[in-house]
Amino acid sequence: MSHLTNPAFDHEAKHDEMIASLREMAEHLGKEASDGASRAAATLAHAAAEFVEQTKKAATPIAKSASKEIREHPVTTAALVAASVGLISYALTRNRSRSA
Repeated sequence: MSHLTNPAFDHEAKHDEMIASLREMAEHLGKEASDGASRAAATLAHAAAEFVEQTKKAATPIAKSASKEIREHPVTTAALVAASVGLISYALTRNRSRSA
């Protein structure tokens, strides 16, 4: 079962967990920032936390909508997944035959 169709998978909770971890890492790195690399790492962790926060706001309605569509149209979803796998397999085997 996909995380999109699994009602036990909570996208918002996972985003919150990532944000908390990144903020904790940034705080820890900030305390230890004695050199330029440490300060840069702390700045990067802060930026990553902000980015995850922004994507959470955008991704939540999309994930809910996708989950609803998958539940309402399982046959269409299965066909799209099968076609995608086929195209990816074709592309991979085509690239291998060209490089050989």
